Amino acid sequence: MKKALKVLIIVVLALVVAVIGALLAMDTIARKGIEAGATKALGVQTRVGAVHISLLRSNVTLTGLQIANPPGYKGDTMMSLKMGSVTASVPSLLSKVVVVDAIILDAPEVNLESKGIPPKTNLGEVVDTMNASPPKPEEKQAQKQYRIGLIRISDTKVHVSSAAGKAEVVLPLIELKDVNNSDGSPVVLADVLSKMLRAMAESVLKNVGAQGVLEIPKELEKPFKALPGLRKK
Repeated sequence: MKKALKVLIIVVLALVVAVIGALLAMDTIARKGIEAGATKALGVQTRVGAVHISLLRSNVTLTGLQIANPPGYKGDTMMSLKMGSVTASVPSLLSKVVVVDAIILDAPEVNLESKGIPPKTNLGEVVDTMNASPPKPEEKQAQKQYRIGLIRISDTKVHVSSAAGKAEVVLPLIELKDVNNSDGSPVVLADVLSKMLRAMAESVLKNVGAQGVLEIPKELEKPFKALPGLRKK
């Protein structure tokens, strides 16, 4: 009986170790996938500190996101995020289309810079890259696709730096609901990044001047307006 119990304990421990190993492998695969997909879509290096997938909570936690500046700008990063979370349907994680209940980004920081004559901006260069190289239909078919119920971005701090001066602004809450393509089809990672960037850019245009911190320089408006469907309000 004791021998059988020892064998059972060993088997259980082996299973626990195997499960932990599998979960760690999932975390690593997810982190590398996000880094590779975002780097390709944005055209600048994107790093993620860690990704943790909790199957019991149907939750994915992302920490230490860093989106680099294009070459030639003062700062190392254009955008950073300490922590974000995604709540998704666990069964759909293994399917072609992942059903995402919510993406929550809390307190991201954006460094908005301009340089040169005529002026260019870091955000403008990233936008140009995304507009010039959108995913082809066959590439989208090969990628994971997402149906997203809600994207919530809160307490975004924007550091604006240009010839006109510097400013820091905390943007109001941003919420995007039922995030799909215009034809109702699910989105890929590049689409998600584009929609979030458009929403944040629109909020910058609307709120930097409105909060009385700094009248947004004309050269900073161009990259925002380069995003399809974006207009200054």
